[in-house]
Amino acid sequence: MQSSIEWPAIDGGLIPQWTGEEFIVDSTKTPVLCYHSTKSGWSEELTSLHEESAGSEHYMDRASRKHAIQSLGAVLQYPSPVILEVGCSSGFFLQALKARALHAFLIGSDFIADPLIELSARLPGVPLLQFDLTQCPFEEPLFDGIVLLNVLEHIEDDRLALEKVYRMLKPGGVAVIEVPAGPHLYDYYDNHLMHYRRYELSHLTRLVRDTGFRINEASHLGFFLYPPFSLAKRINRRKTPAMSSQDKKLLVSKNIQTGAGNPVLHGLMNVELLLGRYIQFPAGIRCLVVAGKT
Repeated sequence: MQSSIEWPAIDGGLIPQWTGEEFIVDSTKTPVLCYHSTKSGWSEELTSLHEESAGSEHYMDRASRKHAIQSLGAVLQYPSPVILEVGCSSGFFLQALKARALHAFLIGSDFIADPLIELSARLPGVPLLQFDLTQCPFEEPLFDGIVLLNVLEHIEDDRLALEKVYRMLKPGGVAVIEVPAGPHLYDYYDNHLMHYRRYELSHLTRLVRDTGFRINEASHLGFFLYPPFSLAKRINRRKTPAMSSQDKKLLVSKNIQTGAGNPVLHGLMNVELLLGRYIQFPAGIRCLVVAGKT
């Protein structure tokens, strides 16, 4: 699918063109448009770790994607909505959204280029961009919806990142934001995943409002699973295991895999998503904020 978007120039002032299948930059074809990058709280290794451990069927991630698609709501009713996912990583959300909204023009972006190159083979027809959100190349409001699923915690200057999201979003557009909940639950797991922080929902909503957004929804994901999750995290915080990097990686991978495809947990998350349309959950594993721009 093509779009009227004017793609920002890459280094050297070259203007890219999207053919509907790939980018052309100065007569060179490329599946991924790469802009400059700086230090980030993410790595190619973490992309591989999460994809290998959780895959596309982890109960939390599936619920997360369903909630994000649901939250785009009225935006998906537009004739040709333009949706950007920041931190698309393995592309599971983009794949789900593409199946749900064939009329939408989808764009994926990530800080790391190599996973995007692999993703381009699985998502033909979807433009993929590599850039640092805090140095985002887009200067104009171009997007009807912007989705950030577990992205802000990897960015040191999250306020600046939200300012960039606000700038890119069209008036009437929607931003869907999800982050890990509970600063008091930060442990070696978060440290290994290069999280700068976990969030209080009140802090996140204040940060989003201060950026200029209107809050449409503020809640949590993983409410029913929060008690055992919280207990496990508190136990982890009391332990300071002297583990090698490899041992820590194996333990984190095991934690991610725990219950990943359990049908009971999938069912529980589906019930929570249904109830979440009517009530705000006071606690959970992740914070959810859906914000609008007037």
